[in-house]
Amino acid sequence: MTRKEWREVSRQSLVFVLVVAAMVLLVGLVDRVQGLPFEGERTVIILGLWLLMFSMFLGLSPFALDSKQRGMEYLLTLPIPRRRLLLIKLLPRLAAIVLFYLLFIIVYRLMGGDAYGGGFVFFSLAYIALFLISFSLSVVHENFIVQSIGAGIALAGYLASCLFVVMLGFTWKFKVPAAWVGSGIWHDLSYDAPTLILSIAVFLVMTVPFVLSFFVAFKKFDLRPARAFNRRHLRIFIPLLLLAFAVSLGLTWLAQGRSPSWGSDIFVLKGQRLLKADFPGKLALVDAAGRRQVDTKGAVFWERLLLAEGERLYLSGYDTKDGARIIGCLNQADLSWKTLHRDLNRYFVIHSYMSVRYDGKDFVYLRRYPAEAERPGMDSDPRAGSGALQLVRVDPASGASRTITFRSPLFRRNNEHWFIGSDERSGLRFWLIAYQWRDLLRLWEDGRVENLGPSRGVPLYAGGLLFASGNRSLVVRRLLDADAGSETVKEFAGDFRLPGPFFRSLSLNEQTSEIYAERDKRIVRIDLARPGGVTVGDVGPCRGYIWMVPPGDSYYVEFETWPGGNTDKWKKLYRLQGGKMIFLKQFDFDDAGYGHITVDTYGIILRQSPIKNKKVMQTRIRAFAFPDLKELKFADLN
Repeated sequence: MTRKEWREVSRQSLVFVLVVAAMVLLVGLVDRVQGLPFEGERTVIILGLWLLMFSMFLGLSPFALDSKQRGMEYLLTLPIPRRRLLLIKLLPRLAAIVLFYLLFIIVYRLMGGDAYGGGFVFFSLAYIALFLISFSLSVVHENFIVQSIGAGIALAGYLASCLFVVMLGFTWKFKVPAAWVGSGIWHDLSYDAPTLILSIAVFLVMTVPFVLSFFVAFKKFDLRPARAFNRRHLRIFIPLLLLAFAVSLGLTWLAQGRSPSWGSDIFVLKGQRLLKADFPGKLALVDAAGRRQVDTKGAVFWERLLLAEGERLYLSGYDTKDGARIIGCLNQADLSWKTLHRDLNRYFVIHSYMSVRYDGKDFVYLRRYPAEAERPGMDSDPRAGSGALQLVRVDPASGASRTITFRSPLFRRNNEHWFIGSDERSGLRFWLIAYQWRDLLRLWEDGRVENLGPSRGVPLYAGGLLFASGNRSLVVRRLLDADAGSETVKEFAGDFRLPGPFFRSLSLNEQTSEIYAERDKRIVRIDLARPGGVTVGDVGPCRGYIWMVPPGDSYYVEFETWPGGNTDKWKKLYRLQGGKMIFLKQFDFDDAGYGHITVDTYGIILRQSPIKNKKVMQTRIRAFAFPDLKELKFADLN
């Protein structure tokens, strides 16, 4: 019987391989007919979806052939213990699941790029869980469609429960409310080594009730109607599920509730000085003369340095005591601290550290309409969700704030808001809000909302021009006066990728004469100042990220291997200027661990996390100051 099961699984696997191969060939043929290049990332995404379907099919099919051939009665009369019978059915299918997953990893590494990004761990765990859940439901009904629907519902509940536990772990670890963590927790399962290990443990523990209850209930499986078995199965499953949920919560509390929360953050300042920000609410100015400590007397997690203007440093943070987001000012001359503005986190539309931006004049952020934000249950939903939205402007000098209310049905269908720029037309100020793969909106100072059309990715606004990736092209538009929309200046062919919103400044000014982007895996310079109009020129191959920092400078970080890996030994930094790639420095990681580089106006920060015995050790932070990128080796930096 064991050989029969292996042969059956082998035939099913062969059919799956042939179907997938035909699908890939068909996609490649269609692309070739349309003159499009082969896209590995898209192919890998499609393969992943097919793999999930095959995982469900293998899980639901152990008894399909026996039921079809009316062989269940014969199967149950065999002198084989019921649990051993389940193992005979399970092991060949589990082996096929593992084999195809390993093959998928190889394909992903070869041509997948970063198709799933941070969601790869979530995909992997969901893939294994879907098979085990489907296997536990393989005798709940004779109809395969009903079984599939049941497996889909069970998987949704399972994933929701697991992500809820992981989300609680983040709130315990960082001492923040669940609303601040947000619903995108599924792509942060590999945030750090403890979170990754805990996520795997939680997902595995939560699958135990499905498999264990099925094995226990199947001991008394017979040919009576399926509902009798389902009742017995459910009576065993529910207590086991509650126990698994409690165990998951306990493991999460032990791993995350007592672990160190926030590490230090370092910002390079003008004059080869550093600002060190620690939780809770501690700031320190560090230079060659020593260290000057500032205690803001608040339990604040510092998010980012918004602006350095003379002796004043403006920072945004999150107060873990009252759940408020704050904007504060540190005077370097007398070390005085002043909180300029605070607002409850639940009012913010954008919950990430990019929520507050400097637009060249004011600090701005998007706020949910108060009546909506105060509704019960809304604290966990970061989207606008209604037809009303508010933009708050905070004056850096006085801290005075002004609120502009906007009303538009467009807010209801869009989420994942990004500030991409601000400017003026005819004496009226406006702000550009992009919704990835959705609409691009212009919010006017007088409360009007203007739809500038769909956006592919997140556009870029610089030098008074709007740059948006289209269908294998880059469209350059000039924004006109209120209600006049925009006009197309030029359109360039190619697969363009603009620097992401995390890698660029909001306040690129009118004097910006050039920007850099990626086209067909090469860096290109987009000249905004040429008398004949906007032009695009090739610079060199792209094997990393492009950074744009105030007041409009561009840098390029090259990886040893692209898209990068833990075995890399170096990264290189280049200045992009005048269409040239000017080499500045190579950062060798040595034995200090893989390095993450952050580029800003006055220097760069290199964070290195060594891995020993497969464990991530304490992160080492190094700072380098422009113009010569001299390392700032101050005592007590780490």
